[in-house]
Amino acid sequence: MTRVLFLGAQYGKSLFTVGVAITTVLLWSRPAFSKSDGTRHIDWIMLPGETVEDAVSQLGLSVEQLCAANPKWDGEVRGVETLPVEVPVDVSVRTLVNYVPKPGETVHGVAKRFNVSPEWVRVLNHIPEHTNELPVDVPVVVVASVDGTNQGIDENGDRFSSRIRQPTHIGTSPWFHLKRDRTGWGTVNTVLLLRQVAAEIARKFPGSQPLVFGDISQKWGGRLAPHASHRRGNDVDIAVPRTDSNEETEFHVTSPGKMDVARTWELVRSLVVTGAVEYVFLDYRLQQPLYDFASGTGLSADVLTELFQYPNGRNHRKGIIRHSPGHSNHVHVRFSHDRQNLSVVAVDELSFGDGTFAQDHKRDVVPNIGRTVERRGRCLVGATEESNSN
Repeated sequence: MTRVLFLGAQYGKSLFTVGVAITTVLLWSRPAFSKSDGTRHIDWIMLPGETVEDAVSQLGLSVEQLCAANPKWDGEVRGVETLPVEVPVDVSVRTLVNYVPKPGETVHGVAKRFNVSPEWVRVLNHIPEHTNELPVDVPVVVVASVDGTNQGIDENGDRFSSRIRQPTHIGTSPWFHLKRDRTGWGTVNTVLLLRQVAAEIARKFPGSQPLVFGDISQKWGGRLAPHASHRRGNDVDIAVPRTDSNEETEFHVTSPGKMDVARTWELVRSLVVTGAVEYVFLDYRLQQPLYDFASGTGLSADVLTELFQYPNGRNHRKGIIRHSPGHSNHVHVRFSHDRQNLSVVAVDELSFGDGTFAQDHKRDVVPNIGRTVERRGRCLVGATEESNSN
């Protein structure tokens, strides 16, 4: 399970029966990891306000099946959740689409067109509160449903490890530049995280150069020359932010003195804190200024050791941020769906800066279930009735 901290929008009809102008369908209809037994693996997008009961009802699963597939999920939806699950092949999946508003169309107009809350449109697209105007020629990202029966069954299914589960195109945005459209395909989880982080960087560094995204994967995955990876939609190359960049759209070899350390650290921090990043590959020379900057934010020695290979040498085999030859002009991020890659302490320190808690995080109530579960524990396992909790 991966959490993406923004809201999404949904409309109830099939994507192919709604009479709206969809410019780009980001998620294509080929099934991801379909199996010969009539099931397939998907990443189910849960929206704010939805519950465990909503998910199992729509997916045709039991609570136990959903929780078994997501043992670290506490059952709450904070922002947007992506839950990896195995479902019958005819179950509808949720997709990401880009909708280009008509000239003069407003937030309320788009909300009415898709039958969603205006606040959902604002938050998903990072539009300031109470703002009704929409940027000119900027697509609005929404979530739609595609009927699973239109997708068929791939007889080979899981046979090819390079196949992308639920291939999704990252689309366009004022927050980033994509170098090659044909290699902008990733998992829905990868795309949601990258769009979110790009928007956060733009918000925290107003007027700065948009992030430059290189290759993610081809539409259906597989070998992508000259890379050894980038086969499954969970790898992405991002240009190292530079202090002298001005409308750059390419990668440039960067020295420590030319790296925009503050923006690079915020890029890495925003990605790693999700717990969905397995590795960040970056030239060892660029790790030192990043390490020094991160240390200055108050991170503990243990968390710095968990994050950085530096200062233990470029052959040290621990740390999320590691050296790899050829990574002096870009950051290579590898996402992982199936395991939490960051300790609870690191998540807390990276989230709050000084390692303190904004609230008691030990216990949370699962909405509409009437139970209390241990946060970051197994989904509903060992839960007690809320009335019996302290």
